[in-house]
Amino acid sequence: MSGLVQWSSCAKRKSSKKASGSKPNAQRQRMLAARKRKARASAYKASRKVAQLQVKAAE
Repeated sequence: MSGLVQWSSCAKRKSSKKASGSKPNAQRQRMLAARKRKARASAYKASRKVAQLQVKAAE
């Protein structure tokens, strides 16, 4: 299961309680990396959409 809680209607993330000084956890690192990838992908899509709208408005 990913970092999302299945039963939640608004898709809340599972809390990731990392103790200070704890060693890197592979599962936590993957979860953070996936979250970062998704955020970057959606930001890219949003910027492309804005660019397309600006081109259409300029025509």
